[in-house]
Amino acid sequence: MDVVEDRDGLVVHVRDDDARAPDGPGAAGVDLRDRARRHGGTFTVSAATPHGVSQYWWVPRP
Repeated sequence: MDVVEDRDGLVVHVRDDDARAPDGPGAAGVDLRDRARRHGGTFTVSAATPHGVSQYWWVPRP
């Protein structure tokens, strides 16, 4: 996991070797996406190499 704060905002990047993406109903990914949006940010999930997922949560500085 990486946590980076810069002049634009805060990024949390998590690499997970589990092959399932957290996007199903009630999944943690849905909650993280909603929280990011409430603060003007984003949450994305993409495939990681060689397997698993890479998750990015970003919110701008207030």
